[in-house]
Amino acid sequence: NNNKFKEKEEKEVSSSSSLQNVINYLSWETSKNSLKSLQYWRNLFDGYQPSTSTSTATTTITSFNILPSTRHVIELGEEIAKAVQNTARNWCVTPNSIAQACFVLAYYGRGQGDLDVIYGTTTSGRSAPVKNINTLVAPLVRSFPIRLRMDDTFNFIQLTKYLHSQITESLEHEHCDLSEIQKVVIGGGGRNDTN
Repeated sequence: NNNKFKEKEEKEVSSSSSLQNVINYLSWETSKNSLKSLQYWRNLFDGYQPSTSTSTATTTITSFNILPSTRHVIELGEEIAKAVQNTARNWCVTPNSIAQACFVLAYYGRGQGDLDVIYGTTTSGRSAPVKNINTLVAPLVRSFPIRLRMDDTFNFIQLTKYLHSQITESLEHEHCDLSEIQKVVIGGGGRNDTN
């Protein structure tokens, strides 16, 4: 009987700490200055002029619609994965930044002049400075746009570091719903609420 009582007590403590983690997260999220973050997104997209030199360009931002996609799976193998991790460490970026730089080059190509594009990225949503956020049982995944402005002189290292800085800077404002970002950038919106 003592074991059952102890087990029940541990579950109650675990439940109350899980609830406290949720409360801590919600308190953090509601303490964020949404107006400041929405201004960040507005400023980020100010003056956006889509490139006309790429075949994927459009003339205006009309929405953050998700383009039809094909699933591609690339298995790197342990040796290449370790090389990417080491390279990321040496460049002071994340392996994700390297992967996104590869995506940008594969999708948009090189040698097309200046590039000013917007694409979406997704994060775990667990970068918030909340105690035990990694143990929080809740969907915190966030999607937000990245604006990439580069010219033909960027090399791969510069592109990767630039993307890393863009992503890192945007993390402070990732709590904004994608639909809210869309509203301040292009007006209307609400169709692609993923948060």
